[in-house]
Amino acid sequence: MIIASLDNNIIPSQLGDVIYVSSKSSHKKSTPTIDELFEIGTSSLKFSPTSYNIMKKAFLYKSLEWAYEEEVRVVKSLNDVVTKGDESYESQGSWSILENRGQKIYCYKLVENSIKEVYLGRNVYENVSKYKSVSCHELNSIIKSWKDAGMNVYACDVSRDSWSISKKEWSPKH
Repeated sequence: MIIASLDNNIIPSQLGDVIYVSSKSSHKKSTPTIDELFEIGTSSLKFSPTSYNIMKKAFLYKSLEWAYEEEVRVVKSLNDVVTKGDESYESQGSWSILENRGQKIYCYKLVENSIKEVYLGRNVYENVSKYKSVSCHELNSIIKSWKDAGMNVYACDVSRDSWSISKKEWSPKH
């Protein structure tokens, strides 16, 4: 299985369980430096026990409030990516390249129709309003485009009595 490969991944699936914590560490040694983070992807990185702690600190910690997700992450090694212009390719697919502060960011291009369902939290409109990243009208247009592409879109809410999450067909706010 490719996601479990120690040769193709910096953090393979069997070591990618997210660690949920109630507070961020205040110890400077426990947080990777910017230089250490920018080193990711610029050297011939693959999984190694010596770099695992840096990678774990950079990619696997998340606030305790998200623990219900039971998330597993895979950090892919890009050692075998071949670049041709603005496109990149490797054995598992193609990538778009963005650049931030001189650092290349590789964005995997999903196969069309590979996303079947989208689950949005009950606070999605409040978050959009709070951060002003898009308007409610723009959000509704984005969601409509997902539905038009054949994706099922659900609004989710947490039960008052348990940790279970309920879903219902998405309906836009106006």
